[in-house]
Amino acid sequence: MGSALAHLELAFLCVLTLCLALLPGLPVPRGWALAAAALVSAQTAALRAMRIEPFEAARSGAGETLDTSAEVVALIVVPALTAALMCVVFWYLARANARTRHRLRRARAAAATPWGATSRQAAGQPPGTGPA
Repeated sequence: MGSALAHLELAFLCVLTLCLALLPGLPVPRGWALAAAALVSAQTAALRAMRIEPFEAARSGAGETLDTSAEVVALIVVPALTAALMCVVFWYLARANARTRHRLRRARAAAATPWGATSRQAAGQPPGTGPA
């Protein structure tokens, strides 16, 4: 069961790394793709070092222990670091969303003013006309 979870984690990390590295409009700095690539390599090395045994349906999975450091890395350390990386990625995405909403709110407020502008010159009124 543990190796299956580790393989799923590796597949998720590969997709995350590709998204961070290749999507041009993503507001996350590309340096975080290097962190994801480091997690992919650590997970791959840990999976190769794990002692994978054939699955036995009759055996209870509740009593499984982590025998080697590779299992600890693959099943505890890398998923914890992946969760931290996801927090960083979502923070950048939330910050970009908040900035976009703020710009949209300002643009809507500017469009709601008379003549769709905030100053007389932008509205097309000649300078010198109207109250001083």
